[in-house]
Amino acid sequence: MIPPLRRFAAFFLFATFCTQCSFAQEPATSNPTDAPADPDNKHVRVVRFVIAPHQEINLPVLDKESFVICLRGDSVSRIPVKGSEEKWATGPGSAISNRSGVTYIMANTGETPAELLVIELKESYAIAHLRVPWTERDPENVDPAHFRTILDTSDARVLLLHLNGHEGTMESQFTDRLEIALGDLHFTDTDVEGKTEEVRREAGSVLWEKLIMHSAVNLGEKPLDNLIVELKHPFCYEVPDTVSDSPDAKSVMKSYLDKVKDSIEKKWMKNMPRSVRDLEQKGLVLVQFRIEAEGTIPEDGLRFRTVFAGDSLMEKSLQAVRDAGPFPAFPQDFQKPFIDLRFSFLYNLPAHPPGCR
Repeated sequence: MIPPLRRFAAFFLFATFCTQCSFAQEPATSNPTDAPADPDNKHVRVVRFVIAPHQEINLPVLDKESFVICLRGDSVSRIPVKGSEEKWATGPGSAISNRSGVTYIMANTGETPAELLVIELKESYAIAHLRVPWTERDPENVDPAHFRTILDTSDARVLLLHLNGHEGTMESQFTDRLEIALGDLHFTDTDVEGKTEEVRREAGSVLWEKLIMHSAVNLGEKPLDNLIVELKHPFCYEVPDTVSDSPDAKSVMKSYLDKVKDSIEKKWMKNMPRSVRDLEQKGLVLVQFRIEAEGTIPEDGLRFRTVFAGDSLMEKSLQAVRDAGPFPAFPQDFQKPFIDLRFSFLYNLPAHPPGCR
């Protein structure tokens, strides 16, 4: 058996640099042909149901856990076949969890049609998955004024993002998730490098999104309401495995970058926290930094790209990069003024997480 610290360090050696169940019945209604299909991948399946006023439907019996989200309707009840009626949805954004193997009837007692999403968590009983570690950049932690948990289970949580007109969020870390627009959305999305994209989404649209750290600003006058269904497992991430986007950097700079990597690794391993050595703490920190031609690291070029860790591991990762510099000047054959690199710090995590491919 590999001793704990050696096994922990072996995971790190993968880090490199770079620059840059099926449903038993069909839904009551299906998407229009010109609308994007709702997500159906190895992790989740989303199906829509519309219930006419004063009508009810039987939901399919699933062998996995599931969530039900209300998109439209102000008076919906859930009735387990072997249980009593539960008043549930009182408007868009209501969420409830359904147990596997149970038959549920959904009744619309209102005067207008109700629209529901059933989200099947396909891997709710998987046992070999990594669970998502705590992140200091959790949206409720950094921005409780705009994010609120409305449903939380061992498999996933449902967050409500609410922004008044022209309000914005703090930069937050998200894992793999569904994003459900409760109304028409018009906002800007800004990544960790400051790149901003203007986005429009129609009410009721559902997207599957990958792990990201970003912020958003509501461009509309009306409030923006968006539901986020974040998976707690599997924890899926990618460790960059290219040296650079520039072909000449791959050839000319290979030896130089190997030395940079070795220098950072030595600083990182020095004084490793006991909680990491004892395999108590897990985390992933991806740091991006810039090396200028003379070998210096400008502080404004140092930033987090991905954070699934607490303050101590975040600071440990940054300090390893700072302490390793300044580096030697670039080789004479490399004529670029700087190079941007990424370094993944894996704390008791594998380079290739199980259940993600």
